Amino acid sequence: MKEKIRLLLKIHRTDKKGPSFKIFLGDTLLDEKNNYFEEFYENTFLLELDPGKHFLIIEHFNKQPRDTVVKDGKILSDVAIQLESIYFNGIKCHLVDLHENYFYVSNWKYPVKSPFKNNLFFGYNGKYVYEFQSPSTKYVLSTHKKYKKEHNQLQELDITEDEFIKQLREYVSDGN
Repeated sequence: MKEKIRLLLKIHRTDKKGPSFKIFLGDTLLDEKNNYFEEFYENTFLLELDPGKHFLIIEHFNKQPRDTVVKDGKILSDVAIQLESIYFNGIKCHLVDLHENYFYVSNWKYPVKSPFKNNLFFGYNGKYVYEFQSPSTKYVLSTHKKYKKEHNQLQELDITEDEFIKQLREYVSDGN
């Protein structure tokens, strides 16, 4: 089945160095950039995929801890990539779905707890693995439906904490 995958990454770089990264579908290398200095990376891949499970992999490599520029405890600049969006056949993946996938740290000189999720900023060497199903349109629409249901169950309260406590006390006292 023909699938169109569009990927958008925000690039973080210092004056001297840009990130190096590779894009894979499973074991197949789709693209590689070394010392990339643009503000964004955007590419569309037209692929023939069999039905079933697939893995889109974004690998960040060749970073050293010294590539993070820090002054007075604040990060001034960094060499990293940040996943902004993935589209399948023109349909944008749900942001919650992107956060539910894992980043696996590799080739880092200091110990880091790995894997981790709920982070789309890839500042360590490692691989972000996005798992999806083909046909991808059906998969992406199902994730939108799933996360829409979860968001509908959550309602933000547009009141202060004190007002909430006051209303809660009134509710409890009326029930007795």
